[in-house]
Amino acid sequence: MANSKTIDEIVRNWLIIAQRDLLTAQQGTQAGIIITETICYHCQQTAEKALKAFLVKHQVEFPKTHHLSLLINLCSNIDASFQQLDDADAL
Repeated sequence: MANSKTIDEIVRNWLIIAQRDLLTAQQGTQAGIIITETICYHCQQTAEKALKAFLVKHQVEFPKTHHLSLLINLCSNIDASFQQLDDADAL
């Protein structure tokens, strides 16, 4: 088990990358030509990385995956309010 400083650093790194994906998606909505697939991809990546940051913070292991529903289910074991995100796979 990692110490709390290491965990916090890993969480911070996941969230920094999530913020960059969100910024990329936002910039995509302001482009002259909007490429929906690219915007959706970065939105999905933002959600995925934020969920993984939450799991790391709570020291829950997760498989290498891009499936938001699997990550949401793991998060729901910690906080039941994640169950409200049942339509996240639409990303």
